[in-house]
Amino acid sequence: MSRNDEIGPAAAAVANDRYRVPKVQVPLWLVLDGGGALEGEVHLLPVAGVHSGRERVIDLLAAEQAHFLPVSLPDRVRLVHRSRILLAGVEDPYDAGLEADASVESREVRVELELKGLEAPANRIAGKIQIVMPPGSQRLVDYLNQPAPFFALWSDDKGLVLVNKSFVVDAVLF
Repeated sequence: MSRNDEIGPAAAAVANDRYRVPKVQVPLWLVLDGGGALEGEVHLLPVAGVHSGRERVIDLLAAEQAHFLPVSLPDRVRLVHRSRILLAGVEDPYDAGLEADASVESREVRVELELKGLEAPANRIAGKIQIVMPPGSQRLVDYLNQPAPFFALWSDDKGLVLVNKSFVVDAVLF
């Protein structure tokens, strides 16, 4: 006999809810290595452990201890290996780590990226990158050489995307 049988289903549901962590659902789409795509939601903590505010999509993608990103689909949850994600599309700049901070100087650059893992012409993406770094370190190479595995790009045709640096073959300024 299980504990649920002993206390009844209603009491078991209340007991389980007591241990449930509240989450914020955020929609996103992914392009995977080889060209596969998927649309779903991720569930984020309402309070982040590493910065003020709620957890962001870029936090999940940068988490060193987490190899798999759980993506909720209408009928199931898929665990997607983070290293196989080329692009992650998000709606809110906050989820890309682009909070507005008037005290920090930023610079926008236009780039075209060539990505490995996709067939032409899908392997090219163009748009703007907002470089938020100390003065004197605002070159594109400085920004791309930071340790974070993903960076934000305002794509000309896909909206706001997080790009996995390990799939970038080259970046051309224009």
